[in-house]
Amino acid sequence: MDNQTTIGRLFGEDMITFVIPSYQRAYSWRVGKDGRIAQVDMFLNDIIDQPNNSSYFLGHYLFEKTQGNRYELIDGQQRLTTTVIFMSCLVKELRKRGIVGFEYNMMQYATEQIYERYLQPRYGSQKFETVPEDSSFFNRLIIECNSDYRVETGRRSERRIREATSFFEEKMAAQSDNKTLFRWFYVIDNATITTFLLSGESAKLTATQIFAFQNDRGLGLTTLEKLKAFLMHQIYRNNTINALSNIHSIEAKFASIYNYIERLETKEDTVLGYHCSAFLSSYSSPLDAIKESLLRSDDKTQWIHFCK
Repeated sequence: MDNQTTIGRLFGEDMITFVIPSYQRAYSWRVGKDGRIAQVDMFLNDIIDQPNNSSYFLGHYLFEKTQGNRYELIDGQQRLTTTVIFMSCLVKELRKRGIVGFEYNMMQYATEQIYERYLQPRYGSQKFETVPEDSSFFNRLIIECNSDYRVETGRRSERRIREATSFFEEKMAAQSDNKTLFRWFYVIDNATITTFLLSGESAKLTATQIFAFQNDRGLGLTTLEKLKAFLMHQIYRNNTINALSNIHSIEAKFASIYNYIERLETKEDTVLGYHCSAFLSSYSSPLDAIKESLLRSDDKTQWIHFCK
């Protein structure tokens, strides 16, 4: 995996699967409503507005190699998930139009090769796995290029996957000129990205430091996300001997938190606010209240384990 590459080359590597771990936020990008522009709209607008013969930059991605050829995506999951949704919709539209292959900018492409590159190789595992709680719905609608929108869990993330899929399908169907679709694909497939790959026992510790200072371009970090980064970084700073196991413990707790929150209509930061009001009795913002309480503690690791 090169430090600077393209989306096409990243997905073109053989026998690699990109995985969103359960402790990460589920799909959160929205489609704009009532004339407002949201993250999914911006994703497509950036492609449409990209000048010809210029390189499109699609962001930074932080991976941790876990077992075999599985790469957990630590940062950049919203952009990469949206890319996979886009490619699924494109393959469905090309198949619907009976386009087996096409040429663009002196390059030859085949519809089924796009499918195998981004979604499901002929041999080997699927290229991309979302969080486990959404995987059944995601695999049916996106990986298998199905048109079955049946609700499975009722999670907000599932609804946003459906909305993003409908958005791309409608925009693609509205293009009477096939070359427009070819150009959209070409811009993304050749988009420049930077990757940072971590592996080995120290990978999780390094990822903690990096993630603590990262911002998500499309959707700003929620207070709960910032809290996760802060707690993991504090474990790293104050408990270097058992830091790795304690970080894994925090990840497991946040996986449970996100799973519960996805079943609610209440925003995650609102839930965090209720929690802080009940247990910390502070007038500060939830993140500030937790930081203040933690920094006053003599044994910060024990405080984190008690509160999480």
